Amino acid sequence: MATLTQYWTDEVSRLDTALRAEQAAVVTLGNALAAAQAAQRSSADAARQAADDLAAARRELAAIPMPADGDPLLRRMEEALIGLATANDRLADGELAVQRRRAGLSAHQERAAELTGELDAARRALVQASQDAAERASMADALISGSLAGLAADAAAALGSFGADARARVEGEFPASGTAEKDFLKRVRARRAIVEASVSSAAAVEAAAFTASHDAVGQAQRAFDAARRALAARFQAASALAADTATLERLAALPVALPPTRFPILTPWQQARLHDAGRQSARESALVKLKAVDDAQLARRAAQASYDQALYAALKADPDATLVQLEATTLSAARAALDGKAADLASARAALDAGERSILQSWLAAVPDTLWEALDSLDGALARLTLLQGPPTSAALLAELDSAEAALAGALSAARLAQRKVAAASAAHWRASADRLAESETQRQRATAVARSASLY
Repeated sequence: MATLTQYWTDEVSRLDTALRAEQAAVVTLGNALAAAQAAQRSSADAARQAADDLAAARRELAAIPMPADGDPLLRRMEEALIGLATANDRLADGELAVQRRRAGLSAHQERAAELTGELDAARRALVQASQDAAERASMADALISGSLAGLAADAAAALGSFGADARARVEGEFPASGTAEKDFLKRVRARRAIVEASVSSAAAVEAAAFTASHDAVGQAQRAFDAARRALAARFQAASALAADTATLERLAALPVALPPTRFPILTPWQQARLHDAGRQSARESALVKLKAVDDAQLARRAAQASYDQALYAALKADPDATLVQLEATTLSAARAALDGKAADLASARAALDAGERSILQSWLAAVPDTLWEALDSLDGALARLTLLQGPPTSAALLAELDSAEAALAGALSAARLAQRKVAAASAAHWRASADRLAESETQRQRATAVARSASLY
């Protein structure tokens, strides 16, 4: 299975080979440019000499005493004209060669500089990937065969030994009801879950937006990072195992609550406030209405998530449309659903606000901090130990990380290949443009020279 270390090792090797080739090309083209410039200087000297020879022939021809004396000088002047035309032709051709070689040298120098930067970055990435791989290997060894191999079993043992008793001791302090919707503690935990559900909903919307706005490499990097965090969390959670086990053991050792008379955590005054039998019926009726509010809130949050996902998709599909336009067309159904759930929530809140919210506020306020803290300690320890117990197992987390790493390495490789193809096409176009420019800039000089000479390129 492909790894990032192997990918970056191959990338460093490829870039090093490419850089060496570019550096060799720079040397070769530098020598070729120097030779072309030297030849151009010789051509320029030859052209000046040919022009001087022609001028000398013309002066001598102007000074002949008799017309018949001009024949040898005319032949000499013709030879001078041929020499000048040939020299000008070579000079024009040499100028084209110089410009082409200068452009080629510049292109290879720029590419060599780019490759140097890419190679340095790849070497840094290789070092980081090697360090990360060593760190993951260390965690894997500890979790699979080392000191943390028994993590899941230890968590399960703690839950089995102390979980039920700890839960009974703490939960026994709270008012209870045989009807789920009237149970105080179930509602407290359900309201916590609302917050967690809201966070999860926002995360799902963000994940969809991320997928729609990022390429394969970005998505693979995100999946790899998530898998790496999950493994690290399992490894780091080991440090809390002993503390969570101790928390459950301490809570399990509390005296047993015997409602309605004995509540070890509560003081008599706190017990009287929290377990007031005379207020129980009104409190539970208000709790039923609070559940209706909570259910409406969950429904509205789900509708909000659906609307948000539809909105982001619509914005991508039609970036020039305004929100008003989208809500009148593409988003009309999602907007109506959201408005309907918002209206349901408002109605549920109004029903609760009709004199019964204060009943719940006073009931919740009757729970002392010590009991809230005990509940938080219990639920936190139970959640962390349940997570450690699995699933997923440590082996499954490692397998997921390996798979995510292979996917990332593959995405990086494919993206780099695509980039190289684009770069190669751009380089080819740049070279063609440089040749066209050199041809255009020397067009007049070469046209004049080639029209006046029979020299061959």
